[in-house]
Formats: sequence, C-alpha cells, structure tokens
Amino acid sequence: MTSPKLFAALNRVYKDTPYLELDRIKNLMAAGVFQSPAICSNSAVIVSTGAQNIDLVIALDLNLGVFKDYKNEPYFQGDGNGHAEH
Repeated sequence: MTSPKLFAALNRVYKDTPYLELDRIKNLMAAGVFQSPAICSNSAVIVSTGAQNIDLVIALDLNLGVFKDYKNEPYFQGDGNGHAEH
C-alpha cells in the first residue's frame, strides 16, 4: 500500500527497460499494489497476506462519552461520526 503521491510517481518507465516501475513492483506483490490517503507522502507499507499471519485491524481513534438519561440509565455518544449509539 502506497501513498497516492508515491503511487503516481511509480507510473514511470524503469531505467533502460520498457516496463513501468509500478509493473515491476506488482510482479513481486501477489495481492496487488494499492494506494491510500492514510499513508504519508512518499511512503509505502508491505503487508503479508498469508494465512499464517494475524488479522490487521485499522481503526479510527474516537472519543466516547457516557451519559445518563432521566431514568439514570447510561447511554453512549461518540464524536467523529455524528451518530449516537445507545
């Protein structure tokens, strides 16, 4: 997984060959080459997709508040996505 800036930069011909740099990398990466704006500029992450590996969970850090209603029962409200959950 690369930053969009790096992904765009890899679409150039590799020196003295008729191949794009991106195509050379895709030959090494069985699961593919992807881009994400979550990756910093000119950076890349290689993730092994083999069955022997653990699951990778990517999450967003949110603040969670606990409130009590008029019956003194707790309910939860998260900020970040604009949805309240009980």
